[in-house]
Amino acid sequence: MGLSRIRKPSLMRQLIDLVPNYSSQIISYDKLIGQLQDKGNATTIAGYMDLLSDAGLMGALFRYAQAPHRGRSKPPKLNVLNTALMTAPYGYSLEKALADKSFWGRIVESAVGAHLYNTCGTVTRVHFWRDEGGKHEVDFVISRGPDLLGVEVKSGNVRSQHGIDAFKDRFPKAKTMIVGPNGIPLEVFFSCTTEEWIEAI
Repeated sequence: MGLSRIRKPSLMRQLIDLVPNYSSQIISYDKLIGQLQDKGNATTIAGYMDLLSDAGLMGALFRYAQAPHRGRSKPPKLNVLNTALMTAPYGYSLEKALADKSFWGRIVESAVGAHLYNTCGTVTRVHFWRDEGGKHEVDFVISRGPDLLGVEVKSGNVRSQHGIDAFKDRFPKAKTMIVGPNGIPLEVFFSCTTEEWIEAI
């Protein structure tokens, strides 16, 4: 990665502190800006997020759409690329993290997203998907040429597959997988790269 000049280093530091709180969540840059002490604009925030992604810290995933510009016009899904950025500030033991079901769900989803992002090839892209009505969502979508793989993450027992079902209806040729209970165990999922999962499913 080349060197880039950071014109607002305090803004970058605030992003590093703030983004992990929203990992695995869809949030607009305008909402992030509203919580930053040093004001920037959406273009500056997007540029800094690109730099943080290049540094392997955190990234912004865009909504999957067959026309890429449509996906980039929607709010991104934030995802840390190292879950230590989420867990270190809380100081939770494993037992306390497991007891906080909302926090644990975000940790698991973020870990899956980080693994997909960190192990994908140069022509592979990691997205998420949400239908136009906002009713159905798939946690991650992997695209590589004609290959399309929807990945739903569950930290507890699977209660509903409405998101996966809606995704398959919208993209009939896509493959899908569930990671977690009643799906691919986490330890198995983490043992393979994104490229291997594209080929295996």
